[in-house]
Amino acid sequence: GSTEEWNNEATRNYDGVLEYIDVKSNVLRGELPRSLHFLSSHLTHLDVSHNSLDSKIPTTLQSLVELRALMLSKMGFGDSYPAPDWLASLTELKYLSLQSLGITGTIPSYFADMDKLILLDLDFNRFSKEIPTVLSTLPELKYLQINRNQLTGNVPPEIVNMPSLTLLTVDNNMLNGTLGPATDANCPISVMTADCGNEAFNCPFCEGQAAIDAQQEISCPCCSQCCYDSPDDEDCNLGDWLSLVENDSEQWRDVRYRRQEEGINTEGYLYYHRSSNYERISS
Repeated sequence: GSTEEWNNEATRNYDGVLEYIDVKSNVLRGELPRSLHFLSSHLTHLDVSHNSLDSKIPTTLQSLVELRALMLSKMGFGDSYPAPDWLASLTELKYLSLQSLGITGTIPSYFADMDKLILLDLDFNRFSKEIPTVLSTLPELKYLQINRNQLTGNVPPEIVNMPSLTLLTVDNNMLNGTLGPATDANCPISVMTADCGNEAFNCPFCEGQAAIDAQQEISCPCCSQCCYDSPDDEDCNLGDWLSLVENDSEQWRDVRYRRQEEGINTEGYLYYHRSSNYERISS
């Protein structure tokens, strides 16, 4: 359907009341409603992922300063563009997914100012140059996905040594060097992927040019999955890495109705978390 069909119903009619919008996987077309800014005082969760919208991140979202979760992955198709500077104003964000939006340029250093981030998903874009070391200053970051980009250089050791990090995916880039400790005896990160695959071992699709592309780029004894930097590497390109972390798929759903049915206070409970049933993440 068209976004016009839910424009008024989802925004003006709930001005100052609506906290949670999840319209993912609905084949929505067009642009996000500009009237979303009417919800700026209360909206904490917006998920428009997996649709057919204009993929350029609309400036109307910059007014949603109370957002804790902004999920835009695969929301549509459009031209390439750099990450907008105004994203830096969404300082309350804990979950941010910008996967598959065609974003270009360097990874913005302003992400380091979003000190409440738990998830930062930049997978499958066109980010280039080096990974900014300042990302290592994020005190709560657990999940960092920067795979399938055009990043170069080494992975900063400061990021690998982050005490909070449990998932790090850097495969399908142009990185080099050593990732993590020299042995797998003391691996700090539960799930880590990189282009550490060697075409000589267990690579059924590595022939001709693919064999050259699949040469080992990074030494990573701690990696839970060694990838081959190839579009044919389905184990890496289609991997649901979040589901491997502590058996936790990080599904965000409104579960206040569950708590209401059980006669439990609903205030602050907005998201479903498989491992603990209810996760209070709205401060």
